Amino acid sequence: MVRRVILLALVALSAFAPSMSGPASAVVAPEVSGDLVVSKVDTTSYPQVAMVVAPPRLLAPRDLTADAFTVTENGQDRPVGVARLPNAGLQIALVLDPSVSPGVLRAAQGAALDFVLRLPVGTRVSVVSAGAPPQLILPSTLDLVAAPRAVGDVAPRRGRAIYDAVRRANSEFSRGDQVRHTVVVFTGGRDRSSSTALSALKRELTSTGTSLYSVELANSDSGGALATVAAAAGGESLKVAPTELVGTYQRVADVLLNQYRVSFEAHSRGTAQLAVAVAAEGISGARSFGVQLTAPATASPSTRAVVSSERGGGRAVAEPLAAGVTIAMALLAGGLLMLVGRAGLRARSTRAGPRGVR
Repeated sequence: MVRRVILLALVALSAFAPSMSGPASAVVAPEVSGDLVVSKVDTTSYPQVAMVVAPPRLLAPRDLTADAFTVTENGQDRPVGVARLPNAGLQIALVLDPSVSPGVLRAAQGAALDFVLRLPVGTRVSVVSAGAPPQLILPSTLDLVAAPRAVGDVAPRRGRAIYDAVRRANSEFSRGDQVRHTVVVFTGGRDRSSSTALSALKRELTSTGTSLYSVELANSDSGGALATVAAAAGGESLKVAPTELVGTYQRVADVLLNQYRVSFEAHSRGTAQLAVAVAAEGISGARSFGVQLTAPATASPSTRAVVSSERGGGRAVAEPLAAGVTIAMALLAGGLLMLVGRAGLRARSTRAGPRGVR
């Protein structure tokens, strides 16, 4: 029954695809600007510099070539090499804070469900509840039907151990040359229960090449801790209202599924001003930032100079959908969550014992 509901949900989503992407691209104005995200800058092979760049979402369906990208270093154009990062090696760990109010938790679960339904077949997904102690709800799996069910299984709990939960999620990733590790964490406030220090978590994610996207409630008291981890490891820190969760998770999915490795040879040393831009078919995006180009002599291959997100520090970043699509998506996520929740309760009632914690 649950599998059938998931398949029907996918069909419903695909029915809205033409209204969200097809006609929109046909009526694009001569020049439409959008968000361009630079999540990582790697200077460890200086003078070769590599960046992970996500063009604006309207360019997501297109395979862009080097001609679409420009990079300037202190105002000087640099030749670039561009390669799209394959999504075949994508591994995602979803971390959900169960200590928030039941209504906010349901909203976060609905946004996470929508996020999972956007992932391509072949993506590995795991789910961790960030209570105290953290609980592994779903070990890393290729089963994208099991993932929505696991999201619905996250139950309200006391305690908030975000750092421990992110560390537990990071241990679920398999290693390899072509894999990409990303933790997407939702939290309602400051971590008060973890045994893992923030500095240790930052070092671990950086050493394993794991990026972090944190989605925090705008009125939370997190103190920007996860923003510092995202800045060190690569990713973004987003602070939003509960009503903006679906749009924010959609944006994270757009970024993760639309990434390019953009490289160039630097000519300067020390602090430099970089500007990255992309333009194709009347759609453009740009970003400029300062970066330390000279790699430290003691830098290890895993050390990265990372651009912190311009969206950190309390700025809400919902990407509103058309009204009809928003209502349909909300009904779809709510109905799907209710069904997978009921299925989870029936399944748990037939088990011999409680779910184990790894």
